Amino acid sequence: MSSVKNPGLLILACCLVFLSGCKGPKVDYWPNGKVKSEIHYNAMGKIDGVAKWYYENGQQQVEAVYMNGELNGHLYRWQENGVKLFEGHYSSGEQEGKAIEWDYSGNKIKEQNYLGGQLHGLSTEWYPSGPKFSEGEYQDGYMQGQWLFWDIGGNIMGKGDFIHGSCVRKIINPMGREVGEILYKDNLEQP
Repeated sequence: MSSVKNPGLLILACCLVFLSGCKGPKVDYWPNGKVKSEIHYNAMGKIDGVAKWYYENGQQQVEAVYMNGELNGHLYRWQENGVKLFEGHYSSGEQEGKAIEWDYSGNKIKEQNYLGGQLHGLSTEWYPSGPKFSEGEYQDGYMQGQWLFWDIGGNIMGKGDFIHGSCVRKIINPMGREVGEILYKDNLEQP
């Protein structure tokens, strides 16, 4: 019979073997037996890796990548019939890069860019039927530079030159004449 020379090392080795066997996802189920969620956790109990949630009908609802409890990778959302609603990317918990949104019929309605969790870069929105609704740039979370707004027929119905989210947007009628103004402050229309 041999004696253990370092019992602390043996206990550490056993713990490492146990923890290495806990890499699979924690799976929860709906009452109908279909998967409700598959979530990976790290040794500290934080979500770590790909996490998935499902509707009761089995259709995937969300897929996101986490690192140590923070969103850190892609994030996708779908509606119950499988149509994608959102696609974006996160880094250290903050939205980063291109984000795309679709309506419930699957029409792309928004494409925006993020830097460090703030809107930054080109932003475009569309009517659900397809024509462009608005387009302009964000800088550090604020509307910046020229923004254009179109009616559903493709005619410019508004334009404004924004500085740090503020501007007086001109309202333009279908004949191309300015017929009014809308005041913006901090990216919001003012009453």
